[in-house]
Amino acid sequence: MVSLTVMTFFLLEIPTDKNLLFFVFLSSVVGYNYAKHPDYFLKKIHLKKPKTVFWLSVFCVFGSVFFFFRLNTKAQTGVFIVGLLTLFYVFPPFNFRSLSGIKIYIVALCWVISTLFLPIFQTEFQINTDVWLKSVQRFLLIIILILIFEIIDLKEDNPELKTVPQTIGVKNTKILGVMLLFLFYGLEFFVSSHKVSQFLPNGIFALIIILFLFFASEKRSKYYTTFWVESLPILWLLLSVWLSGKT
Repeated sequence: MVSLTVMTFFLLEIPTDKNLLFFVFLSSVVGYNYAKHPDYFLKKIHLKKPKTVFWLSVFCVFGSVFFFFRLNTKAQTGVFIVGLLTLFYVFPPFNFRSLSGIKIYIVALCWVISTLFLPIFQTEFQINTDVWLKSVQRFLLIIILILIFEIIDLKEDNPELKTVPQTIGVKNTKILGVMLLFLFYGLEFFVSSHKVSQFLPNGIFALIIILFLFFASEKRSKYYTTFWVESLPILWLLLSVWLSGKT
């Protein structure tokens, strides 16, 4: 989350706001733990999981609140929208997580708002055509990465979720992922301002993701996604900075 947020500052060449970076980091820990273990927080159950999960979340809640009030009104509004989507992701009566075929788009939308629009709102950057193109690219990227997760989780996901691999099969999901990657890369040609050229970094990054898609399988270890795929945004940032000649 932080890497993608830094990517926005980098690509748009706007000053990095450290308050926002701290907020994104802390709030993403809270949001992930809440979405992953809702019963851990919403019901009175025996703490079967490590207590560090709970106390880490409590610490991050206080940290998030502190940095939330250091954001401007526009950014706070964006946070409010993401907060509602996260709350309703697992909380009745909406429970977006269980809605067939909807989850992937809700998650991608939250990531786009958090990592792209919050930096724009916080720095008062003018939203133009390039920003909308970047937002579509970011949305596609998150969707593609989620597809890899869904392939790995195929044997554990409830069939009622109707994830993409459950609906069209693993092979077709991989083909869809590659097609979306071509679209992700192709949109760069429509960006009018190339102060920071992404043709080479995005090309290399797309090839790496294709490899992850190709080798994705429900037989793979959880670390395939929870470590390696989760690390891809960090690699994208490093590639972009390195190949641009910036430090």
